Amino acid sequence: MRIRRLSIENFRKFRAPVVLDGFSDGLNLVCEPNESGKSTVLEALRAALFERYNSKSGRIRSFRPHGDDVAPTVTVEFEVASGRWQLAKRFLQGPSVTLDGPEGRFTAEAAEEKLQALLGFNRAGNSGADDDSRGALGLLWVEQGQSFQLGSPAETARRTLEEALASEVGAVTGGRRAKAVQQQVEKALADFYTATGKPTGRLKQAQDAAAASRERASACAQELMQFDEVLKRLETKRNEQRRLVRDIEDPEADKELKALDADIERARRAADALRMADLTCRSATADREALDKRAEVRTGLRTALLKAEAAAHAALENLNAHAERLAQARRADQAAAEALDTARTQLRQAEELQDKA
Repeated sequence: MRIRRLSIENFRKFRAPVVLDGFSDGLNLVCEPNESGKSTVLEALRAALFERYNSKSGRIRSFRPHGDDVAPTVTVEFEVASGRWQLAKRFLQGPSVTLDGPEGRFTAEAAEEKLQALLGFNRAGNSGADDDSRGALGLLWVEQGQSFQLGSPAETARRTLEEALASEVGAVTGGRRAKAVQQQVEKALADFYTATGKPTGRLKQAQDAAAASRERASACAQELMQFDEVLKRLETKRNEQRRLVRDIEDPEADKELKALDADIERARRAADALRMADLTCRSATADREALDKRAEVRTGLRTALLKAEAAAHAALENLNAHAERLAQARRADQAAAEALDTARTQLRQAEELQDKA
């Protein structure tokens, strides 16, 4: 199989459509900086070839870009012995699959079955594709971080290899030579397995050593991944340091920093002035409140004074109105007093006359 074109949309970090084409029959390299999506491209290709279009496993749900409820879509154009084919898969929302090629168009389950027949792998399980379902093609499929590990072929791949080797050996040797080869193989196999199929001491030791090596390799792989993460963070910090050093050494940046320092100093002075103005404002507010209270008292006194003045004016008018009658009464009183004096004089005279008489 030869990959000719790959199109990805709404797949993890690739929200907008991304197209890779121009693949040749030889070695094809995809070179980009870290975190640009090379592993995502490989994951999209793996999903298009091996994952079921209607699967809803956790791995399929992880294809969605973070925070977006969209349908990851992958389109692959490839060539096999029968010709050129185009595979288009859409996951999760409105899942669909179409396979177009020399034999016509296939959709849904028919497309999945035809793809399995073309590439020689088995139907993926509920948890997704694995080494066993990928068959012989899985031996050539190396994922990121697994290139330094040599795993055992799965049952399907092993059976395919056995059939191919048996067919090739029979075609090359045939007859008596094939039996001789088989006898030599059985003799060599006896060094590693007993007649009941159990491993001998040498094989058991080799298997134990291999298991221990795999455990050490797995531990080393974990340490290597952690080391790679540390290196990535270190490189990021180094880039930040270079940028900061470049900014510090830049005359324009130095000028801007000085201008910023001057602005900060002006801002501090303005803040001090603002605090003093705030204190002055608070004092003025207290004085204004006291003056407002005094103004209220004065307003009350002014109101009372106006009322008193009005009362005094009314009393004065009343006094003026009674002044004439008081003068008349005084004149009448004076006339009465004069008449009384006259009567008293006349009474004395009459008494004297009476005494004389």
